[in-house]
Amino acid sequence: MKTRIAGLFLLVSLALTPAYAVPDWGRQLMGQVSLLIAQMNGLQKDLDTNVAVMKALISQNTDTVNKLTLALNDIRQAQTTAGLNAGQQTSQLQQQLQSLSDQVAALRNRLNQMNDTLKTLQQAQQTIPPPGQTPTPAQPGTLPAAGGGNPGPGPQSNALPPETLFQNALTDYVSGANVLAQHEFEQFLSAFPTDYNAAKAAYYLGDIYSREQQYHKAIQQFNAVIDRYNNAQLTPGAQLKKALALMKLGQRTAARRELNSLIHNYPRTEEANLARRELRTLGRY
Repeated sequence: MKTRIAGLFLLVSLALTPAYAVPDWGRQLMGQVSLLIAQMNGLQKDLDTNVAVMKALISQNTDTVNKLTLALNDIRQAQTTAGLNAGQQTSQLQQQLQSLSDQVAALRNRLNQMNDTLKTLQQAQQTIPPPGQTPTPAQPGTLPAAGGGNPGPGPQSNALPPETLFQNALTDYVSGANVLAQHEFEQFLSAFPTDYNAAKAAYYLGDIYSREQQYHKAIQQFNAVIDRYNNAQLTPGAQLKKALALMKLGQRTAARRELNSLIHNYPRTEEANLARRELRTLGRY
């Protein structure tokens, strides 16, 4: 395609090179052909670069997903081999397994999105207008736009579905991008407060607030996990983290109350063991 355009440029140059000077309209036409060639070269270079980057990112994410999948299978196999009974399966191990499963699901979802983006880029490479196609004439005194074609419609609302929004937030949370994950979890809970993953979103958001030392906000999210969503799997961890946040705020009486409630309601959990340790620490003051 580039060869044909260059050939077209050469023909125009020859046709417009008589013994006398080239007229103004000829120079304008030659300038537009030169601009078109430069734009096409730039567009092709950008597309090639984007495709290469996307392929590299997909390869990296595929390796990460495979490693996490193997690690998850190893943990489950070790759990089965050890023959752990229901009393020995602590909630901490269950939460670790669930968190790892969520990470794998989040990475798979992000990988699928990247594959879709790569397909779009590859299709863009194939939709460059052929050399024989005549572009839409520009208005007098103007040059063709760099992107070509007519401007498309304005931006339209394209809200993400709840599963995609949650998985994106979880991926950023796992990777340590707290600011971005916080915004995404807040957006998710605002738009989908009754979704299946709402309890997890509140739990992770509370943990982010604790890391950022926003303890009042963290306690609000942990209260949502405990009271609003009443998630038995997440409640022990939420109570423990709430108690730790209360301790950071100097509210030791409320922290003791929360720790005792955790021990009473979930006595066999790892969180309960940690709560007993914290109570012994509080007893020194």
